[in-house]
Amino acid sequence: MTAPSLAHRSDIRNVAIVAHVDHGKTTLVTSMLNQTNT
Repeated sequence: MTAPSLAHRSDIRNVAIVAHVDHGKTTLVTSMLNQTNT
């Protein structure tokens, strides 16, 4: 997924990633925040 393909959505405010075992959740969240310039 590239940044230009991301659309701004005002109806989404929070994202939660829930997993029992930590296998890359932090990396995933960091990548998502970087792509949205957050």
